[in-house]
Amino acid sequence: MLGKEIASYDLQPCIYLPIRQQNESWECLTGQFCLSLARAAHFKGIKVQLVGKMKTPRYGIFVAQEREEITFERSQALAFSKTRNAFTMPAGNYEFPFEIPLSGLRFDTLVGPKHEYYTYHVEVTVERWMWRDLVVSQPVRIYRYPKPDIGRGMPKSVAGHSNQDLAYHFSIPDTLIPHGGTFPVDCWFVPLSTSLTVTGITVRIIEKHELAFPATAAESVQYSTYFITSSESHVIFEEKHDFTVLGGALSSGKDADVQQISMPVRLPGDPGACSQSYSSRKIKIDHVLLVTVECIDGAGECVKMLAEAIPLHIYMRPTGKDKDSRGPTSSAKSDNCPPVYGEHQLDLMILDPKGVEGDDQVPSIALCPGYTGVQSGEAVL
Repeated sequence: MLGKEIASYDLQPCIYLPIRQQNESWECLTGQFCLSLARAAHFKGIKVQLVGKMKTPRYGIFVAQEREEITFERSQALAFSKTRNAFTMPAGNYEFPFEIPLSGLRFDTLVGPKHEYYTYHVEVTVERWMWRDLVVSQPVRIYRYPKPDIGRGMPKSVAGHSNQDLAYHFSIPDTLIPHGGTFPVDCWFVPLSTSLTVTGITVRIIEKHELAFPATAAESVQYSTYFITSSESHVIFEEKHDFTVLGGALSSGKDADVQQISMPVRLPGDPGACSQSYSSRKIKIDHVLLVTVECIDGAGECVKMLAEAIPLHIYMRPTGKDKDSRGPTSSAKSDNCPPVYGEHQLDLMILDPKGVEGDDQVPSIALCPGYTGVQSGEAVL
């Protein structure tokens, strides 16, 4: 009976697949199914299967409900009778180890704000004689490490002038960011007008989803379209630093020609709060760091001067006992990037060549209140 049977899993909840080399064997999902029987019971069989599903979100008037389709399915028999007849299992505790190969698995787990595009579940079906089958399901997340060359071509900095009144330079240590990681955003300012003062900086990370799925035959006839597309954006991080409240941390005094600040950015650690960057024919998820600067002029009027964006690539990383493990990081350097965070040398754009000597000391970055991170060239894991 259902009340007399206790079933559980001994299963790793998250799997990280390494970059597979040619002729290298595939990884396997290993675990153990535990079954406790208070008395003898009759069974027809016990099997385990790994099921991957894709859920298509709603598209307004096009689709009335979410679509769901199977993307991966592989099973293994744990207990059965060769004669296909029912068999009896005495009372006791049973353990059924299993190993499911992951060859042919195409999609990583992809969940995030308001979506579950790709998910995986381990399901054990206990087929009982004269009783309804018992199904025990447990989610499992499967990820691949990103390739080493991902993120190398993405710029780490952005610079320019705003209405010829303010020169600025924003930079980050790396564009390849681990999920749930922390990294600094370094900001340099050179006011070109004595009447201009930077009063606030807002940092946001925006996650943009672009979807394109083939339309059904009915949709193609009704709406004259072959593909249904959708676009949606989510703000997964936002923090504003108001320097007027902090006593003018970025004042435009005579002794502060170059204004600097480093602001920490922490990605949410919950898998449902932030997706990893992803790109396929049907689903594309991009991340961008948006820095908005607010200034006041000589009349004291607040004006939003500029907003600049730096692309990011967010990847999943091990947690728990494998917390110290790191995926590949982008090591390529760009000649147009500012100095690495921790090497306090200002960019040539904001230096006066006539007043710089070889042994001159460069002012250190003024860390914003509440930031206790180390000054390093890597994202804090």
